Amino acid sequence: MDERVSRVLKVIFKYKYYKYLAIVAVLILFAYGGFNVLIFTNKTGFCAKCHSMRYNYNEYKQSVHYKSPSGVRAECADCHVPHGVGALAVAKMFAVKDIWAELTKDTGEKETWDKERPRLAKIVREKFLKSDSGNCRRCHKAEALVPTKIQGQNAHEKMKTQKKTCIDCHYNLVHQKVPWPEKEKVSGELEGLF
Repeated sequence: MDERVSRVLKVIFKYKYYKYLAIVAVLILFAYGGFNVLIFTNKTGFCAKCHSMRYNYNEYKQSVHYKSPSGVRAECADCHVPHGVGALAVAKMFAVKDIWAELTKDTGEKETWDKERPRLAKIVREKFLKSDSGNCRRCHKAEALVPTKIQGQNAHEKMKTQKKTCIDCHYNLVHQKVPWPEKEKVSGELEGLF
């Protein structure tokens, strides 16, 4: 009897071992697939495939973020997607609403897109303000910036002392101009300083 019990116990432990091994393998495959989806959906080519993004993409291709004298090119995700795996995963979960909007709204038409643009610009600008322009600062180090004009140098000094952030002055850099009345007075005074 002891030998039979011993055999049964071996089979049970063997089965549990394989079951846990299978669960771990599935989790690894799921994590690997999810990670690759995050990476793939961060590529500019993916962003540009949506009908509504074609206008933004064409504007981006004319900007200094695309045609940089230094040869460094900022991609869509560098500016518009949070960095760090956790924040990125959360942002991608909330991006489902963008897919829904792409499927249910006619944002592919220029007129429709132009009506939506101010609302969307406000959302993006608020994210930049909230993050202290964190995505800008990943590439542009404030302490290393030396504007060529004295007014620009003064503005950057004020940035340090007055708790300002990049987006307070540097907006409408890449995409079509969208008014920002709260900031227009300040940025109008700084126009052409950099």
